[in-house]
Formats: sequence, structure tokens, C-alpha cells
Amino acid sequence: HPHVGFTGKPNKGKPPHRHNQLGFIGPNLNQAKSDDFTIAFFGGSTGYRGNPNLPIMIEKILKDNNFKNGKVFISNFSVEASNHNQHLHMLTEFVLTNKVDLVIFYGGWNETVCHLYYDPRPGYHFNFFYTHDVPHWKKFLIENSKIFMSLQHKIVNREKFNQNTRTRLSEKWNKDIVENYISTLNKANLVVNILEPNIEKRSNFIAFYQPFDLTRSPEIMPVHAEIKEKSRSLPWLHDINDVLLETENSYFDAIHIQQHARELVAEAISSLIIKSYSKK
Repeated sequence: HPHVGFTGKPNKGKPPHRHNQLGFIGPNLNQAKSDDFTIAFFGGSTGYRGNPNLPIMIEKILKDNNFKNGKVFISNFSVEASNHNQHLHMLTEFVLTNKVDLVIFYGGWNETVCHLYYDPRPGYHFNFFYTHDVPHWKKFLIENSKIFMSLQHKIVNREKFNQNTRTRLSEKWNKDIVENYISTLNKANLVVNILEPNIEKRSNFIAFYQPFDLTRSPEIMPVHAEIKEKSRSLPWLHDINDVLLETENSYFDAIHIQQHARELVAEAISSLIIKSYSKK
């Protein structure tokens, strides 16, 4: 997908991670009924992984709470390692002609901390440098030989990449990371405004700034603090980063969470969805 970057491999995998023909773990939006409150959910690996995964859990909680008479349908567009810039393109490429009542963007890690370890340029997906700047013959060797794969970091040309890494964590880099995060979400909100709803009077947009273990990457704190501050003045951005602070053994690593923690995140998201529509 030239604008999106990448999705999952179409029609592959096993439930609950069986991909549909577009490479997402679905179901497709066109499977929603005419009286369903229809949600399109966009995330990275934290929206993709889990048995059940986060969108499935949210759908069940909303139904159990009789939200919209229990008629809720969620299509999951989460893709491993994807970020909100890619989700914005997914929104226009795969959702624009469908009827959707609510679009959810769930993320924060791939848009901030991920740039410390992979491509440092704000908004670029994590392997953009490798995909677009490494010669094809080197990629052929790396992707078809275990020996060259183990040596990939020594044989790729990192000069252009290294020039960009020098700016990481500078005041300008921090500002650009935050600016890209907020502006991308704002663009998504504008796109959602022109979508055709399924049962509501208009389509709505909600973004969630996800939990992650900040102690693993304390250097991102200036960016993190700025995003939390900006979320207070943006009605469509909800900060749930702190939801697991008092929960033990929440994380497998710095970002991926255990199933009991995923339940708490699903509860927090569902509660905010219900609350936002009760206000309306």
C-alpha cells in the first residue's frame, strides 16, 4: 500500500488474528447491520494483539452495558508497528466510502518512543529507512540469508539515518514529535467529520493516549508531559496513560500488556465512550 506503508498479509492467519482481504483482522465494515453503532478502531500492535484483543473486549463491554441498545459493531484496522500517520492514510483509503459512527485512534508509543529506536523522523513508520533507503540487493541478501540477516545492522548504509539520529531528544525534535502527533490526530478528526454515519446524526472521532511503562524510556518525558498537557484542552483526545499505574505485572515489555491489564484498558475506553455519548 503506497500511502499506508504496510498492512498485514491478506487472508492469512488464524482466529482471532485471521486477516481479511485487506490485511486487517476485521470484520469488514460492510458486515455491519443497518442498525449497528459502527466503530472503526485504529492501533498498532497493542490493538492487534491479545486473545481477545482490545477492540473485541470493548465491543463486548459496550454490549453488556446496553450501549446503543446493545447493537455495537467494531472493525479492527490495527496493524503491528503502525503509527497514526499510517492510520490517517488507512482512514482515507479504506473507510472513507463506508458508514461509520465512531473512529478511534489508540496509540502514543509508536508515535513517540518508537522514534528513539527506529527511524527518528516524526511521523515516519518504524522501518521507513530500511524500506526506502537500503539498496534492493542488500535487502535481498538480508531477507533470504540467516547469515546476512544476523549482520544486517552492519551492512546497511546508515549514514543518512545517522544524520537524523543526531537531532533526537533535542528541543526541536521533541517539539516536532508532539506537533506531528497532535496535527495528525487533528487531521483525522477533520476527515471523520465528512464520513457518513450509520445510525448517528454525524460521525465522531476519539483518540486515546495509551499506557506504557515510562520507566523504560524516561528520556521521552518532555514529549510525554507536553502531550498530557495538550490533551486537557482537546475534547477528542483522552489521556489514559496512567490507567495501569497501580496495577501489578501489567507489562510484558515497555508497551505490550498482560491480558488482565488489557481488561482495565478496555474498561477505561468503553467508559469514556459511554460517557461522551451520554453527554450528547
